[in-house]
Amino acid sequence: MSTQLILYPQNLNGYSFNSVSVFNQYVSNYQFLNQPTGNQDVQGSASSSSYTYALTVANGLLFNTGNWIAFASVAAGYNNQTNYPVISGGQIEIFSSATPSASRNSICGIGQMLTNLTIGQQYTLLIDHTGYMPVNSFNIGGTGPGTQNFVGNNGTTNLFGLFPHSSGIATYNFTATATNMPLIIAYKDNINSSFKISSVSIKERVGFEPTTPTDLSDGQVICDLYEEQNIPLTLSIDNFKNAAEKTQSYSKDFDLPATKRNNKIFTHIFDVQKTIENVFDFNPYLRTKAVLKENGLLIFEGQLRLIEIKDNDGEISYNVNLFAETVALKDVLEGKTFSQLNLDELDHNYNYNNIVNSWEGQLELLSNLASDSFALVSGLPTNETNVLKYPFVDWTGNIDCTGTEPELQRLEDAFRPFIQCKYLLDNIARDVGYTFISEFFDSDEFSKLYIDFNWGATEGPSSWSDSGQALYGFGDPNYFAAATNTIWQFERDGSAIGNTDFNANSGWDLATNKFTCQQQNTYYKFVIRCVITNTNAGGLNTLNYLRVVRNNVSGTFGAAGTFDYWDIAPPNTSLSGTIGSQHHTFQLSFVGTPGIPLGLNDELYIEWSGSTFLKQTNADPSIDSRISGYVYNNATAVTSGNFNTKRGETKQWEFIKGIMTMFNLVTMPDLTNPTNIIFEPYSDIFVSDTSGTTLSERSIKHDWTDKIDISKIDLKPMELNRMIKFKYVHDDEDYALHTYKVASNGFEYGSKELDGSTAIVGSNQITNLVGVEEIVAEPFAPTIIKPIQDVFPNFIIPVIYGSQGNNTFNSIDNAPRILYNNGRVNGNYDVPGQNGVPGGIKPDYLQFSHFNPSIPADNTSYDYNFGSCQLFPNVAPVSQPVNNLYNVYHAPYYDELYNVNTRIMTCKVYLNAADINTFDFRDKVMIKNKIYRVNRIDYKPNALSTVEFILLP
Repeated sequence: MSTQLILYPQNLNGYSFNSVSVFNQYVSNYQFLNQPTGNQDVQGSASSSSYTYALTVANGLLFNTGNWIAFASVAAGYNNQTNYPVISGGQIEIFSSATPSASRNSICGIGQMLTNLTIGQQYTLLIDHTGYMPVNSFNIGGTGPGTQNFVGNNGTTNLFGLFPHSSGIATYNFTATATNMPLIIAYKDNINSSFKISSVSIKERVGFEPTTPTDLSDGQVICDLYEEQNIPLTLSIDNFKNAAEKTQSYSKDFDLPATKRNNKIFTHIFDVQKTIENVFDFNPYLRTKAVLKENGLLIFEGQLRLIEIKDNDGEISYNVNLFAETVALKDVLEGKTFSQLNLDELDHNYNYNNIVNSWEGQLELLSNLASDSFALVSGLPTNETNVLKYPFVDWTGNIDCTGTEPELQRLEDAFRPFIQCKYLLDNIARDVGYTFISEFFDSDEFSKLYIDFNWGATEGPSSWSDSGQALYGFGDPNYFAAATNTIWQFERDGSAIGNTDFNANSGWDLATNKFTCQQQNTYYKFVIRCVITNTNAGGLNTLNYLRVVRNNVSGTFGAAGTFDYWDIAPPNTSLSGTIGSQHHTFQLSFVGTPGIPLGLNDELYIEWSGSTFLKQTNADPSIDSRISGYVYNNATAVTSGNFNTKRGETKQWEFIKGIMTMFNLVTMPDLTNPTNIIFEPYSDIFVSDTSGTTLSERSIKHDWTDKIDISKIDLKPMELNRMIKFKYVHDDEDYALHTYKVASNGFEYGSKELDGSTAIVGSNQITNLVGVEEIVAEPFAPTIIKPIQDVFPNFIIPVIYGSQGNNTFNSIDNAPRILYNNGRVNGNYDVPGQNGVPGGIKPDYLQFSHFNPSIPADNTSYDYNFGSCQLFPNVAPVSQPVNNLYNVYHAPYYDELYNVNTRIMTCKVYLNAADINTFDFRDKVMIKNKIYRVNRIDYKPNALSTVEFILLP
């Protein structure tokens, strides 16, 4: 038996080679060793004023391929006859002839048809010639009727003045416009003269020439093994007892001798003085591609890991093991997060028009996509994509539903980005050198699954923010109310008491006590406290109003010159002047809301009116009035920085693992390419047609009846849990999820509880199974789908927001959500003008949910929750979906697992290298008329292997 362990360099990705420039000769008979194929006549010009020479009829010449044709003028009009070119001694002599006055059209020359040019390739024409007279005309190309693409810009190019008149080489660069192009070289003068050409060459232009690889090598080397050394392998498709953990194939650790060859491969890493200094040094922390062959047959392809270096009385060896690529995928990804994906290509303007574009799969980006981008969509411009969408989601719990339709204060209250799961998977794979092969991932249904990239509890994309404070209090001047509007006065900025001042971006002016908006789409989020004293001792006087005012100068939030108000105190409030209770405090807070939006040059201030006995309190050092908070400007674009505000923390492996758990995916290496990893649902891999009479008709690939050692067979039942709970992560901050869980006595929305009892139904049997196992699709949380409010029962959306108590709600740093694109649905709502796009009543929105294809759902719909649960009104009014994650993807697995006839059989099997080379874990095996699935193979060359079978019911 011959065993070979082959390693590949860590620094080599593919093949190494030397590039050699290739220069092809495209001119036939370029050194004039043979006579031209023939001579052709060119008619002269009848016009003495025409400078264009007789090649105006060059399209009529019959160009040869493979040799020159010679041509010369005949006597006609203003031309005399010229002699045909003559080849002698490796040179061709070209003549001119005296012509009538004022014309120089008698020509002589050669031509041929060039073939096999590459359109767009640059070439160089070299003409090695003797001297000629300065008054001569030395031309290439041709003009006139026809469509031939001549060398020479598809016209005549006079080389006179470009090339030396003395002997030398004339050089002319051109770009091929066709695969076949005529080359014409013509000479003319009005005196009898001639010159000679020794060669005409056309090759690829230097610097633009193609290259061909030589010395092709993939760098593989064969390791030295100990004599008669066998390398046992453990090959496995999954642990049948745990659907969440898949594919584990590896070898036990084994030793490699420290021979000269192996020391060179491992770059003498056993030497404690050795340091790793460059990519050519062996690095134990990098992947090392490995191939194991037996008798020339490939039995394993994956990675090698150096475990330790042993030194036993001077005998050095390298202790290593082999492991499958799919295990390496987890190792590579486990520390990576979404923030390490380059999503810059998805940067885009954020406004309502582009939000609508996303619904149609035509989100307009800030830049063109690269040719290899996974965001490119066939038929769309390169600056548009369908991998990012903006569904309507209640992100804040503060959408105003008191009017005739829901009203948004900001677009961000409902529209935050979701990115296509398939797009993310493709980018993750490419970044680490893998390709995910999956009919499931490539399906239309999966392409409609998106993960939210909510920026969390922050206000959203902003270009700047500014906090500050302004105050009025003890010792400040007196300011009294009046019957008409009076602006509330502040006398000091926050720095007066050690706090911060509002800066210029906020537009605050202490002199006018107003904020004047400096930039469109700016929000003012304050806590306001105003303290009023009634100076009429024992009296009772009226405060007409105390309110925040927005002066709509810009016309963004109402007609220019109109005003909007927010009451700080209830209108027409009576204030007592009784000693000891004459100070009255009123507060207004915008915490938990986006704040008050202003357009460019809009004004924001506080005004009041009332009895002239009322004044701003300034007599008590412990009491002051103040306005504090912050001002921020919403960015006009959403960038990768916004995507990563919160979702950038999500780990790439957890994202993949969560999808694998949702859909019970099995991963397997592609036998033809170990960097291709196959992802398919369990049922697609293992559940197949069992009808028929032949093995192939029953999807059975192998009959191993004669290969097993029947002297020892170990048969045992499965080790199972009493209860299996399938669920998503419970998002404690999500108000709707928390409320649902409390109301349903602890049942979590979207979960499924499987009773694993194998007792016969209707009998008095009692199961002996114990324990609870949770299958959690971490990091994803479920999403409640419901009407936005009871007053709009058909406006059904996802709701993802938190609660601060006292019926106040807010955005949260939610756990990731995966939802299905249901498409545009009807429903009126009001959006604000924002980022240069007017607002108004809109008739429809993009709906996402956990149902496929649409809402209302019914018993034919697919549900991306694990199990059925109580739904909200109008979501599935007639019948509940039964095609949920458990029934579609997990039930085939657990129906086999919890069948009373399913058992584990372990026995010895004689397997050789050919068996391992051709075996696929998707194959079923027949043994004594029973069907088994192979779960694990402990392969030992030249010995009986231990195989763990699953006896299928």
